[in-house]
Amino acid sequence: MQNATSNVKSAWLTTNRSCNNNCEWCYAQNAEVRNSNMDFEKAKKMIDYLAKEGISKIVLIGGEPTMYEHFVDLIKYIRSKGICASVATNGRKFENLQFAKDTVDAGVSGINISLKATSEEDYIKCTKKPGLGEMLRGYHNLCSVGFNPSISYVIVNDDKEEFERVLNLIESNKITKVIFQFVKPVIELEKTAEIMDIRDMGNFVNYLYERLKNTNFNYVLEVSFPLCLIDRDILEALFAEKKILTCCHIQKGAGIIFDTDFKVLPCNHFAGFPFENKAFDLNEDTIDKVWHSDNVKKFRQKAQCYPSNVCKRCELWNKCGGGCFTRWLYINPNDYIFHTNT
Repeated sequence: MQNATSNVKSAWLTTNRSCNNNCEWCYAQNAEVRNSNMDFEKAKKMIDYLAKEGISKIVLIGGEPTMYEHFVDLIKYIRSKGICASVATNGRKFENLQFAKDTVDAGVSGINISLKATSEEDYIKCTKKPGLGEMLRGYHNLCSVGFNPSISYVIVNDDKEEFERVLNLIESNKITKVIFQFVKPVIELEKTAEIMDIRDMGNFVNYLYERLKNTNFNYVLEVSFPLCLIDRDILEALFAEKKILTCCHIQKGAGIIFDTDFKVLPCNHFAGFPFENKAFDLNEDTIDKVWHSDNVKKFRQKAQCYPSNVCKRCELWNKCGGGCFTRWLYINPNDYIFHTNT
């Protein structure tokens, strides 16, 4: 992680915490105010500041950002400042064709739609709401108005039959850009929950690559666990084919995240746990000042204290960084990783 702001090129704005789904693994499930909204006028002033700081990309997150009252106008304003505007969404509101068109006409640069399940029944189990049909219609509406969104799917277990259903759904809907992610810990007030063993994640990457290598699937893997859990030949092939993303903005020092009240968060998974219990003050604060504050320094030191010196001697360390450091808040990496790349 860097000690300067030169690498900070992206910002995340949490427009609202409300959502038309109710996923129990959601990183925002413990946000203090679930119905909070970002003040639009303050948001514009923040965007003005970020533009001056050289931020090149802003990602709108939630909750569900498409439910934000000023969603389209906020995209327009971001684009008017020469900044790319991307959205992380469940895609359901794009079922409204006019809303999809308005979003695209506003100049949105990227839309990533999360695929929660492969059947309406399972979608309801995952989100407590019916929404698979809406999400798919939303995807196709965006395509019909000239925009090609990406679809992300979070792998939560090593169920190969379920994965085949995912692939079938992707293929039958002619989805052309897919991001496969692995489930990350959800930070809660009293515990940190993990669903899938990281060793199973490594094995599943091996399976996934072999399953897809002779197909036409256009996919990228977002890996948030130690790379040594993946077969070395497969890992090298994934890098060579540019099908793998590693390390988050925390390791790279590449981004800054604001909640609905403009408090700075360590990452999305720390919703409700800002660095300081006060808003970013445009009259007094700067990104540089925040980056060098005592609280942020302490957090970064903690994040960098990966509890395995063997890993830090690994030739893959700069690409890997041990994965999502929140995993190691409650498990010992020496019980899970393979020290084969030293």
